[in-house]
Amino acid sequence: MSLFMLALFGKANAYTGDDFHRTWFWMDKPQVIEICDDISIKKEMVEEALLFWIDNKVIEEKIEIKLISNCNDDYHMDAIMITKHKKFDIRKYYAMTFLDEWNGQGILGARIEIDPVEHENIILMIHELGHALGIGHEEEDIYHIMYPKVLSTPTKIE
Repeated sequence: MSLFMLALFGKANAYTGDDFHRTWFWMDKPQVIEICDDISIKKEMVEEALLFWIDNKVIEEKIEIKLISNCNDDYHMDAIMITKHKKFDIRKYYAMTFLDEWNGQGILGARIEIDPVEHENIILMIHELGHALGIGHEEEDIYHIMYPKVLSTPTKIE
């Protein structure tokens, strides 16, 4: 189903580049997205989420995606790590993105933590990857992919 949804993005996507507000900036652009072996997230779903951000001009090109093992809480320089939840309350949140910043000057690395129950949720993956790329919440538009409660209402891409 997620492949079908994302196939529609190019034609039915209701967003423009101006719809996304950068809150944070990377010191250097991320070089790799690391999917930890502690969560069952498919590489193809991460690729689909990444294509959403490329199509909307938030990033210019694909980022290498690789599977890794022995994940810990450390950030990896110039990398976005995707792992199971470790540091947030899954009774309150479906996922959370943590940023490693250097003195407020920019992002050095990011870690997306996801409740394993939501490991196939493409909308959640797009939302959290947006945070890892530096995009903040959109508070006004409840149908926006970056709305804080993105899973509580249909988005413009559903």
